[in-house]
Amino acid sequence: MIPESLRNIEFYKHFASLLYAIANADRTIEVIEKRKIVEIVKDIATDTLGSLNSEDIIYETLRALIKQQCSSERAFTTFSEFYYSNKKEFTTELKATLLSTCDKIVHAFSGRNKSELIVYTKLVLLFKDA
Repeated sequence: MIPESLRNIEFYKHFASLLYAIANADRTIEVIEKRKIVEIVKDIATDTLGSLNSEDIIYETLRALIKQQCSSERAFTTFSEFYYSNKKEFTTELKATLLSTCDKIVHAFSGRNKSELIVYTKLVLLFKDA
């Protein structure tokens, strides 16, 4: 699912930024959304990178974004910049996985709200720009 070339700390930090951007689109991350993120991370993040593993990197990044009260827009921009810098590494399969993953977060609490739908649509458009 995640190409070998992207299995690194930077990818997982930016993946966490994407998860945060979606979950925090309405300026609040509900408990059920947090649980869905944990479920997703356990399914996707299986790499060991030196003394860290990908789960640790994602959770550490999410905690930092929450502590900094980063805006959803800024987190999405951070992910977008990483995507454009590594566009060739984002396979069709990886894009589909990321879209599906974000859709699960959007539906976790009470279905899509307008804020989450806007961020999700930005992601769809970002990937179609390829």
